Parts: sequence; C-alpha cells; structure tokens
Amino acid sequence: MSRPKQCCILAALVFGAFGAAATEKPATSLADTYEFAYLGGMREYYDGYMLSLPHTMTISRNYTFHNDEPPRTCTYAVPTCGRDDVVDACDLEPVLSDDSVLALWSAEGEKVYGFDYRPMDGGVFWIEALGKGSLTIGELCTEEGAECSAEHQALRRLRKTFDDLISQAVSSSECTSLNR
Repeated sequence: MSRPKQCCILAALVFGAFGAAATEKPATSLADTYEFAYLGGMREYYDGYMLSLPHTMTISRNYTFHNDEPPRTCTYAVPTCGRDDVVDACDLEPVLSDDSVLALWSAEGEKVYGFDYRPMDGGVFWIEALGKGSLTIGELCTEEGAECSAEHQALRRLRKTFDDLISQAVSSSECTSLNR
C-alpha cells in the first residue's frame, strides 16, 4: 500500500516511528493508549489488546471454558513506518485521526455503530482511546456507496486496519506463547 510522505512523517511524530519517543502531538491529538477487543459470542478464549504509543501492542488471552488454563500474554512491537507488507505506524495514524472517527470519540452515550449481533451469539469490535472515549462497531455496510455513510466508511477502515494488526501480531514470533 502506497502512503503519502506526510503520513509517515506525522506517524513518526506520533508513534515515535523512527526510534525516538514523541514529544509533541500533532493537531489530531491522538491518545497515548488504545484498548480494544471483540466483545460477545461464545468463544474458547477472549483476547484483549492494548496499543501503547510509540508502538507497543500487548495481547492478553483469557480462557473461558478451561478454568485451569492461566491467562497468557505477549508483547508485539508494531513495525515502524516504511513497511508495505504489514500494518505499521503509518497505517494506524490515518485511521485513528480520520475526522469522522475523531468526532465519534466524544459522542455522548454508548452507541453501537452498525448492526449488533451480540443477541444472536455474535460480536462487536470495541475500541477505547483512553481519556477520549470509546467506540463500539458492529457489522457495517458491506459496500461503499450512497447507503454507506462517510462515518461508516471511516469505521470500516479503522476496524479492518485493527483486524489486520491483530492477525499479524497473533501470528508473530513474539506471540507464540498465546497458542497452546
């Protein structure tokens, strides 16, 4: 995926992508920490995730049906900018700082964006920008077009980027301890 140069420069400031911790946040005012998870559904285990800037992701796996199974954790280093083959800091910054997403962090009350399948043993994606608010994202429109609002398109990009990040982290060598 090709990214504009200013994206990587901004992500470098926010995520410390070139090895130094960020000292100033850009106008997007991203949070320092994001917690996220899939909520609902009958699963053998539930994973909780924490993304701490500059680029550390912690995964905590808690088993539901095996009470004797201890929780497992791992820490994954999110790749710095410049990687086209994986989700890196340059991919996270645009979806977290999208104007539609930023406006939703401060929305009052608990709202599920999209369809909530939890009553039918489904799940939703939940993400919290610590100190800013949280979003609960259900099944959103499946195609871009007139029926898919800009807000829903931004949430689809956010969820897809985090889904891809989760997949790469769980399958990484840093997180082999999650698997039995």
